[in-house]
Amino acid sequence: MYTATVLLPTYSDVVVIQLNASDADTTDFTHLQYSIDAGNTGNHFQLNEDSGVVTLREGAVEIGDMQEHYELKVSVSDGKFVGHATVRIEVKELEMSGLRFSLAEFDAEVLENTTLVEHVALLPVVGRARNEHVSFKLLNAERHFSIHPTSGVVRTTGVPFDREERDSYIVVAEARDERIPARVAHALLHVHVIDVNDNSPVFVHQPYFTMVAVDAAVGAVIKKVINTFLQ
Repeated sequence: MYTATVLLPTYSDVVVIQLNASDADTTDFTHLQYSIDAGNTGNHFQLNEDSGVVTLREGAVEIGDMQEHYELKVSVSDGKFVGHATVRIEVKELEMSGLRFSLAEFDAEVLENTTLVEHVALLPVVGRARNEHVSFKLLNAERHFSIHPTSGVVRTTGVPFDREERDSYIVVAEARDERIPARVAHALLHVHVIDVNDNSPVFVHQPYFTMVAVDAAVGAVIKKVINTFLQ
C-alpha cells in the first residue's frame, strides 16, 4: 500500500510518488515493467513503466478538476509473474499560510546546447522567522534542473537543452518549514530556452539539372535553387 498527497493547483510532470519493486531473480535476466491497471479516473496520472514514478499528466490541474481521493491499482511484471499494489492519493487545496515565495511566478532563461551547470534563479521565501529552517525541492523537471535544499537556488544539471524539441519549461518549486503541521508554499519558475544558430542551411532537390537556350539574353533566369534552414 502506497499513500501520497497532491496539492492543488498543480502542473504536468509533478512527481506524485515513487513505486519500488524487487525481484529475487538475477537482474541480468530481469526487466521489471510497471503499469496502472485501474482507478485512474480522468486519466490524470501516468506511470513510467521503467522507473515506477507516478506523475501528473500534461497541463495545469486546477481546483475542481480532480476528485478528493483516488485509489490506483498498479502492477509490476518481470514478463512472467506479476505483483500488485494499491496507491491511495489524497487531493487537497494548498492552504495559504504565512510562508510564501516572494513571487508567485519567476522567469529565467537558459542557453540551448550548453552542458555547464549554471545558476538559473534564486527563489526566496518570506514569512519565516529569523534563522527558521526551510527546505526546498522541485516537484518536476528534475532531469534538467536542481534546487539547493536550503538556499532556494535553482541550477541546471548539465543536461543540454534543445530548443527545437522544447522551447520552455514550467518548473514547480516547493518550500516547506519544520513546524507541525508544516507550512508549505509553491511557486512556478518559467524557464525560456534561448535559441542558438546550430543548424547549417542545406540545398534541397539536389542535383539540379536545367537547359539554357543558345540565344538566351544576359540576365535570363536559368534555374531557381532552393535551400532550407532548420531553426
